[in-house]
Amino acid sequence: MDMRNQLFPDELLKGFRGHIRFHNNFRDAEDTCAALNTNRAFGETKLAMRPESFVKLISDHTGASIPDLVFRHSVWPFTACMRRVAGEAEVEAYIESPYGRTDLMRKTRQFAWTCPDCQREDLDFWGETFWRCSHQLPGQIWCNKHGTALEKTSLGHIDVGPPDHFDSFIPDDIDAEELKNHRRIAEYSSLCFAILDGGLTFNPSICAERIVSQAKKIGLGTNLKECVDGILRQVPLVYPMAWLADLDRRYPSIQGGQKGGASTFLEGKNDLAGAQLVMLLALVVFDTASEALMELCSTGKSDESEAEPCI
Repeated sequence: MDMRNQLFPDELLKGFRGHIRFHNNFRDAEDTCAALNTNRAFGETKLAMRPESFVKLISDHTGASIPDLVFRHSVWPFTACMRRVAGEAEVEAYIESPYGRTDLMRKTRQFAWTCPDCQREDLDFWGETFWRCSHQLPGQIWCNKHGTALEKTSLGHIDVGPPDHFDSFIPDDIDAEELKNHRRIAEYSSLCFAILDGGLTFNPSICAERIVSQAKKIGLGTNLKECVDGILRQVPLVYPMAWLADLDRRYPSIQGGQKGGASTFLEGKNDLAGAQLVMLLALVVFDTASEALMELCSTGKSDESEAEPCI
């Protein structure tokens, strides 16, 4: 089987599955996993399609540890940061849980995104292109390395082959150059990267409490209902509408109340809110990514020496 024995830096694990499929002309992801899992009986090959099984197969083939694959080659540290455990020792157990299986291969954007400059560099240096984790983080519209506007293509292409084999384009409704210096978007990007790179974890209840408390401090309301309504009204004022729509089609109308579970999260009734939404709301009330992280990561214990670290 034609397959590299390692993943490239920042390469998306799901994209690596597409790489294997592309270079071996496999029919689909199931055939790809079945080929990797040659020791399984034919009737059991579908078990290899489970995300946790696929990670174990890649670990066996590449020699990379499961925590290394998960933390360095997926967006899982971001998508699961509101409900996963912090330590690497618990990673294998978590990815076999219902939430873990979902988070590991969860889509983070409505489209697949790629940087043309990265593609050129990759072809020159590696001889092939690959899908990057950092480009699939929510809200990213330019490359963190080159400052180049990212181009989008069908989300399904990640599972089919390398990005240079598909047509991609800069969205007409999102002017990346115009938004490049938009401060809130820049802070949102910084916040997402910090969570992904640092493997940070958060308590949903504490996040909701701190966001509402900050809303009260900056005058968005005097009680819970006023603060929640005030935060939601600010979302389409703070962020560009086209950018919000790229994050989630519901977000431009988020000020209407129950859209995307935002109000129930802020009211402390929704512990399943995703990081994408929580961090979006956080930067409505906190001025910078660093300020938001400092407040949201805090455990609230009086003795700071006893506070659990954000890793």
